[in-house]
Amino acid sequence: MKEVFLHLCLVVFLVHGGHPKAVSDTRSEGLAEDELGKLLALRENFENGIQTAKEKSSEEVANVVALLRNEVAKDQELERQAEYKRYLDSLKEGDLHEGDILVDKELLAMLRDDVSDAPAEKRQMTSRANRKWRKSGNDVIIPYTMAAGGSASSTFQLAINSLSMLTCIKFQHRTNHRDYIKVTGDGSSCFSPYGRQGGMQTLNLGNGCYSKGTVLHEILHAIGFFHEQSRPDRDNYVTINYRNIKSGMSSQFAKKRSWEVTTKGQPYDFQSLMHYRNTEFSANGQKTIQAKANPSMSLGNDDLSATDVDKINLFYGCPQARWKMDDFVIQVKTSSSWFSGTDAKVYMELFWADGVNSGEFPVQGEFERWSVDTMELYLPNESNLSKINIRQDGTGFGSDWKLDRVTIEDKTRSTRYECYCDCWLDNTLAKSIVCNRL
Repeated sequence: MKEVFLHLCLVVFLVHGGHPKAVSDTRSEGLAEDELGKLLALRENFENGIQTAKEKSSEEVANVVALLRNEVAKDQELERQAEYKRYLDSLKEGDLHEGDILVDKELLAMLRDDVSDAPAEKRQMTSRANRKWRKSGNDVIIPYTMAAGGSASSTFQLAINSLSMLTCIKFQHRTNHRDYIKVTGDGSSCFSPYGRQGGMQTLNLGNGCYSKGTVLHEILHAIGFFHEQSRPDRDNYVTINYRNIKSGMSSQFAKKRSWEVTTKGQPYDFQSLMHYRNTEFSANGQKTIQAKANPSMSLGNDDLSATDVDKINLFYGCPQARWKMDDFVIQVKTSSSWFSGTDAKVYMELFWADGVNSGEFPVQGEFERWSVDTMELYLPNESNLSKINIRQDGTGFGSDWKLDRVTIEDKTRSTRYECYCDCWLDNTLAKSIVCNRL
């Protein structure tokens, strides 16, 4: 870092015409003839260097500034990691992690990477499998008792009815079950433990926690789901504006590690019920989290998204997991124009006529001039495809990209769509393209 700073100082000095003090060619300075000659030669070489530096000044300054920015970014990331470690060191059982996840001993150990000395894949089993509720036949039975009254009780009933219709998660009143959820209505906090703890565990719906979306959010924590923006791959999809986050709260935006969670191969879901809102933990009312595809996009949801439902069904192996999943073949054709290819990564999101979206997912391909890149994947489907959002993330050399068209075949329903563009994608914002059925 010090060397980079000195380099920048030298470049700026030269750019602004810096010169050493002129050396007199008289003998009054008391210099020997050979010494004076050496100094004059040094001055000539230095002035030649000044001209060379001026010619390269713009490039040099840009390179040094880029180096400095990288160093600053590294320092900031190291400080965030140090803050997160301090946060974990201070965290204790009974605290709320990420605002509404009740911390227990095992979760605390998992967050601190202290579950065991076993390899990562063994720790993943420890931290995930024993947190799942048990199945009985095709259904996952979750016993509960209700200690909250009024709005909390009625809204909880609406939430579990909705979950029951879409998944194999079934809540039933506890009789003699050992493991169960006790729904309470204390204070003003909304919180739940992460997954099944064993024995009695509390899901609290205090004052202000009476919307169906809030109740479902806490239920999803209770069945084993973290927040969407804590996924290990989240930086591909969202930007965290740390400058807007309340002091000491950047730890609430930490990513989970790949062995702690599984995405079940599902796309990143901006509209997930489990996603932070745009201004979560904001110090100034400004956005703390934004979608890279569209920074003005509203994040989070007041109800289950289609992808939320699919993740639940896949995670628990519900028969409903294939109810609304179709087999899609996606072809992305790059234009034949010169320099139309890109080295950037490409992301896409599908939207159906009834407003349901697929969530954003990476598209596999090379995206060279003339290329037709093909991938196949399963996605939730509700109706006819209406449009797609597509973007390149601005990475790599020559990220600008000219897209010709995207052709999408729904093999499950034997339908094809063409989304014609013939357009340049020259930044990381998503381009919205209408799709027509063929």
